[in-house]
Amino acid sequence: MTRKAFGPFLFLLPLCFSFACKRQKDIIQEEPRQIMTNFIMDQSDLKTKIWHLVADKAILAEKKNRAYLTNPHMLFYKNNLPDTKVKSKTGVVQTETHDVVLSTDVVAVSLSDNNQLYTSQLFYSAASHQFLTHKKVKVVRPSGTTYGRGLKATEDLSQIKIYHQQSFVKSSGDKQ
Repeated sequence: MTRKAFGPFLFLLPLCFSFACKRQKDIIQEEPRQIMTNFIMDQSDLKTKIWHLVADKAILAEKKNRAYLTNPHMLFYKNNLPDTKVKSKTGVVQTETHDVVLSTDVVAVSLSDNNQLYTSQLFYSAASHQFLTHKKVKVVRPSGTTYGRGLKATEDLSQIKIYHQQSFVKSSGDKQ
């Protein structure tokens, strides 16, 4: 995606996040709804697993095609093998598009190279298979730590573009 095309998307990104910030009190008053415990949802393409989501609780808002999640954990797959795990305290999944917004203490870890992403809110686009945020981020790699505001990354965290960044590289004498 070119930088020019990414600009309008960043403008619309806060709108995508806005539905994740709705208070549960407002959600509960919405009808019709279903409340589910031990909620599980999968996304796949033919015989290929894309992701697996588990949450302690989900409030399904049928008219809005959304599930409001408590303690969601996601596992993303690459070649049908677990590759990236993501967890947060709250989240929202758009049940028609499978887009997901994870909020509050979001942590994503690549199982293949141990890249770690920390932020307060993370949007997953099912159409582009990418993570996006306009919030502050911290990315920890074996080579060092990068801080920034705004991010675009592949779901396996192998390609990460951090905006407004500040990096700290480990020297050979650093233990941690």
